[in-house]
Amino acid sequence: MKADYWIGKGAMRALILTTSFPLNDNSVSGVFVLRLIEHLPPGIEVTVLTPCHNGDFQFPSSMAHKVRCFRYAPRRWQLLAHAPGGIPNALKRNRMLWFLVPILLISMFFSCLRLSLHADIIHAHWAVSGVIAGMIGFITGKPVVTTLRGTDVAGASKSFMSRQALRLCAKLNDRVITVSEWMQAATKEYVHGRSEKLLTIPNGVDQSFLSVGAERRDEGGAGLKFGTIGNLIASKQIDTIIRALGRMRDRDTMRLLVIGGGPEEQSLKAMVMRLGLSQNVTFVGRVAPSQIPEYLAALDALVLGSSSEGRSNAVLEAMAAGVPVIASDIAGVREVIQDGATGLLFAVGDDEELVTHMERLVDDPTLRVRLSEAGRDFIITNRLLWTETGLRYGEIYADLFSH
Repeated sequence: MKADYWIGKGAMRALILTTSFPLNDNSVSGVFVLRLIEHLPPGIEVTVLTPCHNGDFQFPSSMAHKVRCFRYAPRRWQLLAHAPGGIPNALKRNRMLWFLVPILLISMFFSCLRLSLHADIIHAHWAVSGVIAGMIGFITGKPVVTTLRGTDVAGASKSFMSRQALRLCAKLNDRVITVSEWMQAATKEYVHGRSEKLLTIPNGVDQSFLSVGAERRDEGGAGLKFGTIGNLIASKQIDTIIRALGRMRDRDTMRLLVIGGGPEEQSLKAMVMRLGLSQNVTFVGRVAPSQIPEYLAALDALVLGSSSEGRSNAVLEAMAAGVPVIASDIAGVREVIQDGATGLLFAVGDDEELVTHMERLVDDPTLRVRLSEAGRDFIITNRLLWTETGLRYGEIYADLFSH
């Protein structure tokens, strides 16, 4: 089925249900959802439904589709969604917010039901949204697709509720999409008899990152500028990277940019002070997604310390931009980083091994160039671009729409 099946026959109407979505041009909340929507084929009319927030909504200027938010509490209490780490981290920070969860789910259900009457297909992001969308699809007969994220699958090994959410998604949805092969394999363990509904469609990168890679030159020099990009939450393990920097020889010539914001920021800044690294570490804060290529262009290497990822967008973008990557040896990363070939891998939390890799890059400019070129080639060869991702989703929409 071709992605342009419906062109010329009236727009297909897709309802996108998500608990995270960019609130403005500088927001990183669910930015990959926005990127997917922007790269869907022509002929798809999109309405996004997402929880309201305690602040003002000024949706991204690039957003050409409708966005609706649903209320689930008085405005100042609408704190569950859109913060770094999403709903799980909001609940960790403030256990009192648990009482809002059932209200949010009920409000999500009725808001989605109302908007689904004007949609041809429902596409949910994250398992909890997928369960709600699946129930509505059962009621209305509308086809439903859910895209799972790393937190959905990683949580299933520890949480009965997470496992039930995956099972219900597979039961109630027409397609369940994972963003990496390891996620698909892990999800199969919980959806016995329905694995035929599972597909893997990786996230992509924007063409602008490849442009950075084409223009990069390794400047070398006495010290290197390392960077890490992501929400400052516990699972990102930024502390491991800071400890490694503090243990490097000639550390005074090294620099680390910490790009992102979140609840761990103050404790990480205190750690930097304690280790005497205030002149070496810069906390950039949250950066507009459109500025990430500019920051990557200034880095000599990207470091990812996460304990869990579906498939890291930061790693993909760095590879596309020709930035050598050192990353934790986890399933979602292992699919794109072959140790010593397209990047360097270290055991989660092992700052000693991370130091070794960082110093290898300092000592060996040839290795930096080789990893830079190999990473960019991997993105190009595997066509890991948002345009490709959007087309593949368009084909799924068209297939379900035609039935």
